[in-house]
Amino acid sequence: PGQKLECTRPLLNIVSREAADEKFFPTLVKAIEQELPLFRYRHASYFNYPENFRRCVRQLRLAILARDVEKLNEHIQIGLKHFRQQLMSFELYHTTCREPFDLSWFSRLPTVIQAAALDIFVYADIHQLNPLDDYLEHLDSFRELDEPRNGPLLRDLLTTTLVLRGELDEAAAILEKDLDVSYAWVRKGWIALLRGEYTTAAKHYEKGRALLKTSTRKRKNIPYFYHFSGLFYPLALFRLRDVAAVPEVLQIVNQTEKDGNEYLEGYLSLKALAFARQNKMVEARALLAGVPGHHPIAPSYLVSSLATYWISPQSLKDRTSQLTALYEKARKNGYRWIAAELAGLLAAIPHQPAEYRRYHEETMAALSANSLTTLIRPEEEWERCLKALTLLGGKEKRAKPAEKETRLIWEVNFDNSNYYFQPKEQRRTKSGGWTSGRQVALKRLKSGELACMTPQDRSIAETIRVEYYYYGRENLYFDTEKTLLAMVGHPLLFSAWSPNTPVELVKESPQLLVERSGQGYEIKFSVPIQESGVRIVKVGPTRYSLLEITEQHKQIADSLGNKAIRIPAHAREMLQQVIARLSSLVTVHSAIEGSETAIPAVDADARIHIHLLPVGDGFRLETFVRPFASAGPYFRPGAGGENIFAEIEGRRVQTRRDLAAEAAQARRVIEACPSLHNSADGSGEWMLTDPESCLQALLELEEIQEQITLEWPEGQKLQISHRASFEQLSLRIQQDNDWFALSGELKLDEKLVLDLRKLMELIEATPGRFVEIEAG
Repeated sequence: PGQKLECTRPLLNIVSREAADEKFFPTLVKAIEQELPLFRYRHASYFNYPENFRRCVRQLRLAILARDVEKLNEHIQIGLKHFRQQLMSFELYHTTCREPFDLSWFSRLPTVIQAAALDIFVYADIHQLNPLDDYLEHLDSFRELDEPRNGPLLRDLLTTTLVLRGELDEAAAILEKDLDVSYAWVRKGWIALLRGEYTTAAKHYEKGRALLKTSTRKRKNIPYFYHFSGLFYPLALFRLRDVAAVPEVLQIVNQTEKDGNEYLEGYLSLKALAFARQNKMVEARALLAGVPGHHPIAPSYLVSSLATYWISPQSLKDRTSQLTALYEKARKNGYRWIAAELAGLLAAIPHQPAEYRRYHEETMAALSANSLTTLIRPEEEWERCLKALTLLGGKEKRAKPAEKETRLIWEVNFDNSNYYFQPKEQRRTKSGGWTSGRQVALKRLKSGELACMTPQDRSIAETIRVEYYYYGRENLYFDTEKTLLAMVGHPLLFSAWSPNTPVELVKESPQLLVERSGQGYEIKFSVPIQESGVRIVKVGPTRYSLLEITEQHKQIADSLGNKAIRIPAHAREMLQQVIARLSSLVTVHSAIEGSETAIPAVDADARIHIHLLPVGDGFRLETFVRPFASAGPYFRPGAGGENIFAEIEGRRVQTRRDLAAEAAQARRVIEACPSLHNSADGSGEWMLTDPESCLQALLELEEIQEQITLEWPEGQKLQISHRASFEQLSLRIQQDNDWFALSGELKLDEKLVLDLRKLMELIEATPGRFVEIEAG
């Protein structure tokens, strides 16, 4: 009591199909609708709605049985309006047309219903590699169907099944009839890829995408390809452009994720492959590990397994059981091409039966197809690093300050993390010097109203931030990191603790080192790189280095896996290409001899450059070489990489340093300057504790001035204006009572003559070998 009896669906469908062929069927339908109406109210009303979802499904089934396309479309719209989620997940054609599948009955349905049902049935079986025997012959009967909507769709189903079965030539011939629709070109691209025609494949895919764009209302972010053959388009891009294809592949995958796609497993695996090509192996493995594969869709699982093999061949072992099951099912049910590809993957797993390799090779030869397993070669870490680095590069520019009657200076303290910046406005004095200056309020500085502000000062002012409080109060402060970057190279930085002592802030970027290592090379950064940003390092008493690590440097470091990477010797040419690409971003020290790149080579300059910088009451003297002569980076003589790549005046150039010649030249300079002997420590840097020591060094360096370049990076503070000898001195002795009067003069040049009294005063004021002469 209270229980209901219901026919099984196969029995219900058989009886219903037979009833639909009887003359009384329309009367039966009318009676059912009269007794159990679809809508809750019999009269038409805006608030009227179906009684329940089951009655909506009943109307859909009755429309199919009655072969009434108009009624079917009408009730589909009703279902979508009131029961969208339920209807979208309900398997209408499966429950009505496939349980059981009776071809003699099914073939008498309207073509549009057959096409809609077959589109579902065929792909459901393809996804699980189930037999397609029930549909193949029937699909073939539509080969010449001349209906604009249904003909191309049914032929596309036929060509898809033929490709999976390995009948590429026949599938390609059928596609020629429908070249005005986008998916015909996508399938042509798929077939071309399987034949090894990669450039043609990419062109066909692009043609299909262009047609898809013209046929859709959305002009931006159009879907790529919903069909699983779209999974193979990124493979063509990787084959043709390798790591350069990564941005486009990521765009495809990201758009697919946004649009939703049942082949997302395959697309996410391609995203992991893109990460791997950039040597982002942590992200690649994490993404690959998160890809579901419990109940795989066969084409998607094939692409996912290929990506796994290309990323990490050893990881393919974890898929052995699933690959084996799919291979056996594909081979049994006639999917020859998929079976051959699965066999190729199984053959790549160690200790698998030789049958897989034999079947793979024989079948691929019989199908005249190229194996996808070999489409992309699994790469070692050093290869991924070099290819990822080829995509990177960058340029920088800096503005030059201008001089005026007033100037803005900056008193700074870089000696701890609590950096201090105080702007001061100075005025030129009558004697040509500068006043001590007055402090400038940050609000005034931020407004830019100071006439003496240079473009660089304005850049620094732009880093001032404002915090607002209640009652209109505000607090101005420097955005420290941005301020430091803007302050690099400013000519008017002075110590906050010693306002007359200039401070130098230079920017240094990490250098890329390519060094010999065993039988190959090692590529690494000169400094550890963890995060982008800036940090200050004190490199001398008044000299500070701001190390800037940009996002591009971080990308390079990530590509290197944040460690030194060993490169085999046979990859020398590829390594040179990477160096050529990166030379505009970083200075590259390379141990590779010679160059086959397109970067022009120039002769290295081994001349020693002497830098003199004031430090307190003394001076610091440093020796450098500048391989590119008048521009480019400085290096310690005889130290660093031999092969240097840099960008000089907007042009990439390279040179090969002679380290031995540089070191020898540096030794000759030191030997010629006795005053440097006692304080030499091998660092290429000397502290001269007072002006006389510096003048003595200048006197000695003057003897070899043809061999060196003397530079004052912070402005010239001392110079030897004249040398005096007895030949320039004239004396006169006269008797003055009981004394002798001595007079005379020292003639330094035609314009400068010192009388003996003045000379004695100068000697008394500055004892030693040098006397100070005021300017003018």
